[in-house]
Amino acid sequence: MRTKTKKINIQKLNDWMYQAKAEKQVKMFVVSVVITFLALIIFLAGSIREEKNPIKVINNPNQQSIRVIESQDHRTIKILSTRKIPQNPIIQEIIKHFPECPEIAIAIAKAESRLNPQAIGYNTNGSIDRGLFQINSIHGLGEELYNYRTNIQVARKIYEKRGWSAWSAYTNGSYKKHL
Repeated sequence: MRTKTKKINIQKLNDWMYQAKAEKQVKMFVVSVVITFLALIIFLAGSIREEKNPIKVINNPNQQSIRVIESQDHRTIKILSTRKIPQNPIIQEIIKHFPECPEIAIAIAKAESRLNPQAIGYNTNGSIDRGLFQINSIHGLGEELYNYRTNIQVARKIYEKRGWSAWSAYTNGSYKKHL
């Protein structure tokens, strides 16, 4: 009789362990879903904060340098980097049209076209991206976008309406490797 009782107890123990393991797996799944959801919220909050541009860029033409700073409480400033401004006329024009954020504008132009004013991109919907900032033909412009000054001016107008989110290099983060 005792051996039969032990077998029943072992079976019950196995059932209990199987149930506990299943419950643990469910709990782990729920925790992973919650963590993923929180990560998504944090990512989206970061994107929203990034649009407000907590990173500021100071262009100091006298010293021919760009200083990237971060100020979270608007009282303390953390210097992230200082770079010398290249004497490239295209970069100078970008700095002129984007004085509040030249480093980001230059990085986006590098990511979009490698600073090639003749860059062209053909899209699957039949539209064409042209020039430094790869301005799309839906804006009603054509060959004139190969002129880097015109392209930068149009990019500024688009930026004023839609912010950096108009450029895929910004939304997918590829511009960051050019900062």
